[in-house]
Amino acid sequence: MKEILSFSEQSKSRSDIITRIQNLDIKPDPVSFQDIIKHLKETKYGQQYDTNKGAELYDKVARYSFAREKVAQDITIAFWKNILIHPNDALICDRAAGTGIITEMLVSAGYNVRASDVSQEQLDLLSKRLPNVETVIEDFNQPMQGVKDGSVDGIIEVAADRYMTVDGQKKYVQESQRVLKKNGVLIWPLFLGECTHKLKYGLKWKAGKKEISQLLEDNGFRIASDKKYFYKINSQQIFGVCWHIPL
Repeated sequence: MKEILSFSEQSKSRSDIITRIQNLDIKPDPVSFQDIIKHLKETKYGQQYDTNKGAELYDKVARYSFAREKVAQDITIAFWKNILIHPNDALICDRAAGTGIITEMLVSAGYNVRASDVSQEQLDLLSKRLPNVETVIEDFNQPMQGVKDGSVDGIIEVAADRYMTVDGQKKYVQESQRVLKKNGVLIWPLFLGECTHKLKYGLKWKAGKKEISQLLEDNGFRIASDKKYFYKINSQQIFGVCWHIPL
C-alpha cells in the first residue's frame, strides 16, 4: 500500500480524506497456490499457528486471500462515520494488530494508532512499514498497558476472536469500556466461521451477533450505527456493527 502511505492527510478535510479512502483501487499482490497451501498447513487450516513465525507469508495471504485491505478500508470508513472529530485528533487502538494491515489504512486516513499484538515478529514487520506507530507487545485477554481511562476514540480487532478465552472476552469488553471516551467507538467484526471455536472453549464462549451484542450491552455499550457492513470472503460472511459508550 505504498500509494496510501506516501500520502499526507494533515491538511485535508474529513470529507476529502474519506473520499480518497473510498476511491482506493485495492489490488494486493497475488499469492501462489503453493504459498496458500503452506500457510494453511502451518496454521492447521486457520485453527492455530505460531504467531512468531512466518509473518511475511501471513501478511501476503491475508491481503490476497482474505481481502484484509478491503476489510481495513470499510473499517476506516465506519470509524470516520462514527468518530466525528478530525482523524488527526483521534486515537484508535488496533488490538491483535498483527502485521498492521488495518493499522496501515487507519494511518493513511490520518488517525493516530496504538497497535498491539502478542507477536514480536509481526509487530516488527508493522514497525518497518510504519515507524511512527506506537507498538506494544500485549495479549488482548489481559488489561491494556499504560492507557488512561477515557482516552481512546476507537478500538478494533479483526479475525482474532479465536484467541480470546472465555474470561478474555469479558476483559476485552471491560477494558474497551474503560479506555474509550464517551461516544468512543468499538467495532467488532464477526466471522461466522469462528462460531466453531465453541467446540474449543465451551458454551460460555461468546460467538455470533446475538451473543456478542448481549455481552456488549451488559457492559454499557449501545449501537452507534445500525448500518451493517459485510462481505463474502472464501464463503465466510463478516458482519460488523459500530458500538459506542453513550454520553
